[in-house]
Amino acid sequence: MITRNLIVLCPNCHSQFDDFYFAIDLETRAVHCIFEEDEPYHQASLNIVHELDPKYLEYAWCIFNKKKKSIQ
Repeated sequence: MITRNLIVLCPNCHSQFDDFYFAIDLETRAVHCIFEEDEPYHQASLNIVHELDPKYLEYAWCIFNKKKKSIQ
């Protein structure tokens, strides 16, 4: 377990996050949703009290964007 790759989510959101339906923008630290118009949390701000490692955010962000492009 790496604390710099840890965010607390409910079980449903955790599953969706692991499937890259959500990702955190590395620059803005806002949540992005793969189905933007259907999700009220799209571009929501996060309340993070510890430092997230940019390499983990970038990894998830890249996969998220590839998945998003593949469904468009």
